[in-house]
Amino acid sequence: DERVRPLPPGTPSGAPRTLACEAVDTDKRARANEQVAQMAKEYRAELGRLLALKKEAAVSTDGAARSDLEILAEDCFAELGLSPAPPQSVSGSPANRSSSPEGPRKPGRRSGSPGASLASGLGSSQEGAQLDNTIIIFDWDDTLLPTWFLQDQVYSSLPANAREATVPKDSPFYEMLATHASIVKAVLMLARAVGQVAIVTLALRPWVLTSAERFLPRLDLPELLCRLGIPVYYAREHMKRPDACLAQVEEGVAIFTVAKRATMMKCLRKLSRKRKHARMNVMSIGDSLAEKDAIKEVLWNMCDEGASPVCKTVKFVYQPTAQQLCDELQLLGMWLRRMASHVEDFDINMEDPEDIRARGHSFFESS
Repeated sequence: DERVRPLPPGTPSGAPRTLACEAVDTDKRARANEQVAQMAKEYRAELGRLLALKKEAAVSTDGAARSDLEILAEDCFAELGLSPAPPQSVSGSPANRSSSPEGPRKPGRRSGSPGASLASGLGSSQEGAQLDNTIIIFDWDDTLLPTWFLQDQVYSSLPANAREATVPKDSPFYEMLATHASIVKAVLMLARAVGQVAIVTLALRPWVLTSAERFLPRLDLPELLCRLGIPVYYAREHMKRPDACLAQVEEGVAIFTVAKRATMMKCLRKLSRKRKHARMNVMSIGDSLAEKDAIKEVLWNMCDEGASPVCKTVKFVYQPTAQQLCDELQLLGMWLRRMASHVEDFDINMEDPEDIRARGHSFFESS
């Protein structure tokens, strides 16, 4: 049973409208969603037990409770001895210009904190793929931001004159989105703890920052991106006109893959320029085939430039609910360190229940 879910009306300015049609195997998707939800529930319970002693102190400066995954991320930063760059002005943010600060310092000695224990269980071994050469590329919409859910549920709940405004605190979705914001922060921190990180989006500038400000309460995304040294690339700005024309006239050439490919190539060259002769360990995470196809083409073309790169892809659910995306990010956060240290290529599909189950054993439960 396959169906295509149309993009709802009322999409705000800057949001991507490009990947609105993708066939969905509803039965397989339902089983995969159930598998992801169950595993995420188990991981949250495990995190809760390990971090129980820190719960009373787990409150942010504005009095808001933090997710367990965010507590884990901060523990990992502390026990690895990481010291992100201090916050800069928004005008100097990687979100506004493609810059990349120096990577994190080498890990220090581990402590006996709950975060340290869990980090060990998550696969902190640096054998195989060198984590200094790891580059993780995230999509934004329906990968970090629950865009489909916003379009399908949240926009319709807002007054017509507030469709471009921040979600109000009295919205029934406010706390859910605040929790999601905490998960997003945690995943970006955990990713940055194992490698360099970038966000590549098909949306229009400055959608990443404006959407985070409007729909991710309590998250100061510009400050976080500056502190972690995470650049944001808007793919449409990096596509050359000849490539765009070719994609429009040549059958089988997807313009969005072309845009992502050109941008990923620029991103990888920039982030790896200090390690030109090292073997790159690249992971692409997104909800569409555009990311998967683009990174494979880019790394294939880079094989002649040095050691053959390790290519890893994670395909998220197409048009997820907020809870589905939260569950996917929960799994990703728990798997990231073992994923990064994995020495071979892999493709993970969050819409394939068998794949999810197998990867769960491989990336979390094995020692």
